[in-house]
Amino acid sequence: MGAREPDAVQLSSRRRGRSRAVSVTIREVANAAGVSQKTVSRVINNEPRVLAPTRDRVLAVIKDLGFHPNPLARGLATKLTRNLGLIVPDVANPFFARGIDGCVAVAEQHGYNVFLATKGSSLQREVQHVRALLGQHVSGIICWVSGIPDVALEELMDGVAHHCPIVFVDRPPDPEPARHLVHTAVLVDQRYVGELATQHLLSEGRRAIAYIGATEAGLSGWVPAQRRAGYRDALRSEGLEPAERWERQMGYGTIREGMIAASTLLAQRPRPDAFFAYNDLLAVGALLACKRKGLRVPDDIAIIGVDNTELATVTDPPLSSIRLHQFQTGSHAVALLLSLLKAATPEESAALSETSLPLPDLVVRGSTSLRSLALPSLEDIDGLP
Repeated sequence: MGAREPDAVQLSSRRRGRSRAVSVTIREVANAAGVSQKTVSRVINNEPRVLAPTRDRVLAVIKDLGFHPNPLARGLATKLTRNLGLIVPDVANPFFARGIDGCVAVAEQHGYNVFLATKGSSLQREVQHVRALLGQHVSGIICWVSGIPDVALEELMDGVAHHCPIVFVDRPPDPEPARHLVHTAVLVDQRYVGELATQHLLSEGRRAIAYIGATEAGLSGWVPAQRRAGYRDALRSEGLEPAERWERQMGYGTIREGMIAASTLLAQRPRPDAFFAYNDLLAVGALLACKRKGLRVPDDIAIIGVDNTELATVTDPPLSSIRLHQFQTGSHAVALLLSLLKAATPEESAALSETSLPLPDLVVRGSTSLRSLALPSLEDIDGLP
């Protein structure tokens, strides 16, 4: 349910040449315009979800009566806060920890607080968190790898008494977006991530490259699908046909799942000579599985992960990884959300394009290359100065 409409908005009136301050209820304005109180509230607060003819009619009534919204009363009507909502899949994953840091840093610079929620593995839980954040009257929401369809989000927004834009991170808009949902996306080139990791392994002379994926990461499935496609593209570019027997999809991308997947793949004959893991956690699991089998990394088998977390620098050998600049991703997401909040019209909101991000890049360490002998430095870790 949406927030309760205030009973009155303080307005000023100039009629028959006289000025006077009056208290006018939304009900009275609505009756005069022949619309609902909620519609009047939306027009007063310049929200996009009002048809143009209806908006014009309400504005004409306000002009005819000489009413002008009082800024203080308008703030009370919207009940807007200096709070932003952020929903991530897993706060325990070091990747999202750096992204959260980026979000908070920019939000604090502009005087906003960040309310954090984790959706875990449940789409229903994510919906509940969005509903709860809307109930707290957050000014906007960031959904990192969301699985909620646009239409479902628009239904959630239907009862909200204020403009609440959404920025998706690593979740592209639906092909047929909801008409009145104000949102945009920050997208990392995830297909390039898969290509870059696989191309590096190929450049090291590896040919039997296995892929360990994460089918449920973020629930939407877009990121895993893109990385897998990039992996296959890179193999084909070298004349190697991807084989499903070299691929394992393991759910949520944990260390334990990485161990299970790698152990299964290593039992095959011939066995793979390299692993490309969906994230650093899976890569660590693959590394542990190789050590249990008595395999030397990278002499017998090479391993590369994604995310370039601190974890990649403390394994033996240190893990090669793809750096995604997650701190900058979080920073850009908040900056874009604040731009949506400042947009005065739906047209201005729609004109905001996806935020550009640094391209993912390769960090080579000892798990893939015998030539990488230097110890990793803190500068190799994403987000650190």
